[in-house]
Amino acid sequence: MPSVTTLSPLSMSDLRRILTEVRGSLISQYTALFGYSGIEIKFTSKALDEICHKAFQRGGGARGLRGIMVCLLQWWWLRSSHTI
Repeated sequence: MPSVTTLSPLSMSDLRRILTEVRGSLISQYTALFGYSGIEIKFTSKALDEICHKAFQRGGGARGLRGIMVCLLQWWWLRSSHTI
């Protein structure tokens, strides 16, 4: 029997925890990814707040966070890949 479930939207603090605190968080993934190329990447609290704010506005939840991170960091990642 099919069922339909609705979830309440994630809050800004939920998005921040997903971004930074959970095991395998996006921040830890990108820190490691850039670290493999010898690049130390750090995120300010204000930058994390802005990323969460954008995801909250878009309503994309945790997947929205990943999309925002890809958009923000792909240029830097591609550039670093060619210069190292």
